[in-house]
Order: sequence, then structure tokens, then C-alpha cells
Amino acid sequence: MIKIENISYGYKYNRPIFNDISLEIGSGIYGLLGENGVGKTTLIHLLCGLLFPWKGECSIDGMNPAKREPALLSRYFFLPEEMQMPSESISAFATRHSAFYPHFNHKEFEQNLEELKIDRKQKLSAVSYGQQKKAMLAYAFALHTPLLILEVVCLMGGDEQRADIIYATADDTFQGLSGCDIQSVCRLVEYQERGMQCKGIRQHRL
Repeated sequence: MIKIENISYGYKYNRPIFNDISLEIGSGIYGLLGENGVGKTTLIHLLCGLLFPWKGECSIDGMNPAKREPALLSRYFFLPEEMQMPSESISAFATRHSAFYPHFNHKEFEQNLEELKIDRKQKLSAVSYGQQKKAMLAYAFALHTPLLILEVVCLMGGDEQRADIIYATADDTFQGLSGCDIQSVCRLVEYQERGMQCKGIRQHRL
């Protein structure tokens, strides 16, 4: 369960982005939609414990992510829109990084790479932004963390926008998406869940 309770926050003290907002997210598929600059990324960073609210609290399964406790950090994975890609292949990255995630499925990771047509041996720093994102998506879906938040770019009606989506797998774990090449995500979801479609999405608009 994700809970945001009476959060207020802004980058300037006299100009709050959020003022006493609350939100609960259970199982299902959720979308967080809004124009650029309205606070989608800020809200995600608050939820992940990367920013600290003026007042109120965010919690994941009853734990505060701002405390950076290992027991919680191993339960969620956040893929931001922009990140410094390492000078190594996605396979090498997964081998090194997945040690922190006890439910990582290497076979499924390899299947995801094949589904998204990613070269597992090519350095991430040497491929396009789109290929980097798809490689990280393949890794993220194989982690099987209870909460997965992905901030990625999608094209809607010709305009580049971001959408935050929370997707629950059949065993009621949470997967979060924040936009993207949504067709690739849908294909990957369908590939893993066989029959679960990216439709009936519940949306939270900022």
C-alpha cells in the first residue's frame, strides 16, 4: 500500500507545489497524468524518499522511504527519466546490481531483452536513449519488487508527455510506470502476464 498523507512541498517556501494532499494506491493499474511542470516528478521523488516534504509523510507498506532503510529499499525500484548510464552492458549491470533484489529472475530478464530486441552485450553508454530505456525496463520487470516506479517518456497525440502508471501483477505486487514508449511497455506486460492489457487504467491527474 502506498500512502501520501497531508503532504505539502515546494522548491520555494512561499510557492508550494503541493498543499496538504493525500493519496492512497492499492492494487490495480493507475495513471498519474499532467502537463509539464505540474509536479509529477516531484511527487514521485517524494514517494521514493529523494525529496523531503515540508509536512506530512509518504509511506510504502507502512515504512517511510525517506529513512532509506535496506528492508524497504529492496522492495522497490525507481527508474528516472534521465540517469547516468554505466559504461557496461545491461547484462553486466544486472549481475552487479541485482544482488540487492532477492526476487530477481535472470531467465525472465533474458527473455525480456529478447522480447524488446536488446543486445545484452553492448555497452549502455554507447546506445540510443530509447535502447537504454528498453534495456532498463527489461531489467526492472525482472526484479519482481513489490513496487516498481518507472519514469519514462511517451508520445500522446504527437506531443511528448509523461504519465505515471502503477501496474499490479497477478500476485498483487505493485509495478509503477511513468510514461514511456508505452507500446513497448504494453508488449512487455502482455508478454509476462499473458492476457493482461494496458486498459482500464485508473488515472490521477495533476
